[in-house]
Amino acid sequence: MKIGDIVTIKDTGYLYSTYYDMFKKLGFKNPTSPHNKLYEEKSKVKYTIFSKIKHTDEGTMLYAVIDKIGNQYLVSKAGLSRCSV
Repeated sequence: MKIGDIVTIKDTGYLYSTYYDMFKKLGFKNPTSPHNKLYEEKSKVKYTIFSKIKHTDEGTMLYAVIDKIGNQYLVSKAGLSRCSV
């Protein structure tokens, strides 16, 4: 997956809700208080990947995603599914 791809969050168990250093590093608009709960049905919302980085401890890819109203989330690759637009 690359920056600009459209995705859905298929598993909320892969959300990172308190990784503040990473939120700041990836350019979250509010790195001290990002959205960490999904309020709509996750499979219906489309997100755009706006940044990505390899997790320093686990070696997995982390993706910063944003929805159409500006909510931002940090999710590992295993929690995402690529959309056909």
